[in-house]
Amino acid sequence: MVNRLFPYIIQKIDGKTLAQKIDGATLVQKIDAKTLAAKLLPHIQVKVSGALSTSELIKVSKGALDSDTYHHVYAKCAPGELLWGGGGHVRDRYLNDWRRSPEDNWLVESGIAETGNQWKITAKMSSAGDIYAEAICRKISLGLVP
Repeated sequence: MVNRLFPYIIQKIDGKTLAQKIDGATLVQKIDAKTLAAKLLPHIQVKVSGALSTSELIKVSKGALDSDTYHHVYAKCAPGELLWGGGGHVRDRYLNDWRRSPEDNWLVESGIAETGNQWKITAKMSSAGDIYAEAICRKISLGLVP
């Protein structure tokens, strides 16, 4: 990237011949960091945007005598976005049932999925409920300002 970006910026700033004779790596060695920053920073525009990506809602149906089940749910960032964090929700379908223990359905694991740019949650379900995961995604883009 350095080999492509610096010559282009130097051409736009003050010298076509300099950009043709010095590649990006040589340029970094020849110019001190303060001078380079003073020349480059006014011409670089950084845009950061964010989005919340939500997985599909998983509805778990269970009978009174059904055993515990574990469910893995993934929230994925779009191509070109970076995963910055995430979380998930486990909802009990019987919120007003006083006979049920709050530990019946719960989040067992929450973190970056093994496959990369997505957030994974694992939920233990002892009774009926809903599960979904959320990923916090960011996109960073650089642009050149004349």
